[in-house]
Amino acid sequence: MTLFEVRGLFAGYDGEDTLRDVSLEVERGEVLTVMGPNGAGKTTLLGAMNGRHPPSGGEVVFDGDDLYSSRGKRLEARRRMGYVSQENSLFDDTVRGNAEYGLRVRRTLAENVLDRATSLLGGESIHGERVTEVLESVGLASIAERPAGDLSGGERRRLALARALAPGPDALLLDEVTVNLDPRNVAIVENLIRDEAAGGVAAVIATHDVGQAARVSDRVAVILGGDVAVSGAVDEVLSGSGDADVDGFLDGELVY
Repeated sequence: MTLFEVRGLFAGYDGEDTLRDVSLEVERGEVLTVMGPNGAGKTTLLGAMNGRHPPSGGEVVFDGDDLYSSRGKRLEARRRMGYVSQENSLFDDTVRGNAEYGLRVRRTLAENVLDRATSLLGGESIHGERVTEVLESVGLASIAERPAGDLSGGERRRLALARALAPGPDALLLDEVTVNLDPRNVAIVENLIRDEAAGGVAAVIATHDVGQAARVSDRVAVILGGDVAVSGAVDEVLSGSGDADVDGFLDGELVY
């Protein structure tokens, strides 16, 4: 079942569209990897799909609704997404506090009152069990009370992913989520992505790593010249798409 539909998308910055007439779909339980050279518009695409970057034209449809038809629709959709940017943007809080953030901002008034009362009585947060579960999944449960600022680069990236996963999103949007990570951290993140997809989550990953695309993707879309040059099953695209520019890019050539 289709969760995302991007239709004729135009988007960019300062009045200049980096993306021009981009269309693609993402199914529930599918991992779509978006590839392309620096400046191709991968981050812009993920931002538009997450409701952070309004397009200048076209549509982003999430679960049947136009994401930008109203502020309410956009907010409702974003509550069902987990997003991890290229930067390790964490709060000045503990590991646990960061992981719990997405759950806290989604709480109802009644849940806030209950959580405050529980805290005053010395009890655990109403989301404590879920936070512990997600920290265990990224290998950070043993350092849950450590300040996030003390973490290594790999730990910070895993914590950012835990924060995105904690609310149980229907979609994950991950921008270069394993860049500069060692093989152990890469393996942890990639296994989590596949596990989430197996549970029905739609995942969209922006990466330059052809090996990663081969390991985690169901489909690959390559953006060149502002549009999707090719999109298809991972084996088909990575084994040779028939497009000289796409195949050159995947082989490491400079493509403009």
